[in-house]
Amino acid sequence: MKVSNEMNKANVLFIFYTRVLAMFFVIIVHLCQENGNVLVRACAQFFITGVTIFIILTGYLYGIKARDICYPENVFIWLKNRAKRILIPYYITVVFTLLMNAIIYDSVSVKRMFSYILMFFICIQDFCGQFFYSMQGTGHLWYVTMLWLIYICIAFMLKRRSIYTKNNIWIGLGVLYIFQITVTVFIQPKVGRYLFYIILCMTAYLYAYIGNDKNRRYSIKKKWVLLTLVTMIMWGVRLYLWFKGCNTKFYNNVYTYYSQAVLSVWFIYTFYWLDNLKLLNESRIITRLNNISYEVFLVHYLYINGALKIIGCLNNFIIESLLIVALSLITGNILTYISNFLSTKLNK
Repeated sequence: MKVSNEMNKANVLFIFYTRVLAMFFVIIVHLCQENGNVLVRACAQFFITGVTIFIILTGYLYGIKARDICYPENVFIWLKNRAKRILIPYYITVVFTLLMNAIIYDSVSVKRMFSYILMFFICIQDFCGQFFYSMQGTGHLWYVTMLWLIYICIAFMLKRRSIYTKNNIWIGLGVLYIFQITVTVFIQPKVGRYLFYIILCMTAYLYAYIGNDKNRRYSIKKKWVLLTLVTMIMWGVRLYLWFKGCNTKFYNNVYTYYSQAVLSVWFIYTFYWLDNLKLLNESRIITRLNNISYEVFLVHYLYINGALKIIGCLNNFIIESLLIVALSLITGNILTYISNFLSTKLNK
């Protein structure tokens, strides 16, 4: 998501840097998962925070925009524009991946083709893959389903923004988090995961909208120190439990996600602090990487575990990883140009 010129004036350069970091984290986490070394694979626990950073930033940005009571002029038009933004590059990626799988692996039957179209067109592949068919190189696209659900929730919150006050939102969010943990532990972890990301995005949205970032009771430095201590404690406990081989449902599906969220907030707040210290400079490279981060996310897995898989071809993991990053950036740029061209045509 691009940041408007008005928001650039509001000292949000840190968002560009944080989103670029998250983009590279997402690529690295999938590279780590393909490595045979146990320690390298374990590093995926750290880099998986890239997804959480994306989600928090989405909520935070729209929370800032929602302070303008005139934004958006029409929620339904806003939602339609958001749909075009995420679905056009998504559909292009899915079609290309489907063709590459059919060419390189095997031909696709009519029945299987219909199931692919059904799953990916309405973004339910993460829920239906086990009942229909999975497609090589699309395991990461569950995020698009999540993003679409998040935009629906944000649209509802924009429509109802007048009811939010500092006195009621935190109690409401607390109840939602308790509900999410209950669903995760006792009902269905996958549903709990979706609820977690949605509620986390809502939290970031409401934090930005209510304007708690203006609270100067503590300096930014003191808040950063406190957040650092909390992050270190949570991750110290997490690593201790991991070394002990903890495999409980609460640890795997609750504690790990919440510790990832805290670490994600730490990264965001660190860049926020650096931005306030004027240590972040405007950069055309950072701006461009920020603008193509979503498209890079869509295409990178094609080279890691898709039909154009590079891992294992050169017998050098470092060179393969650098090549994957380069190809992902190039392909992401191409996909951005194509998507923008089609979006412009649709707007006419």
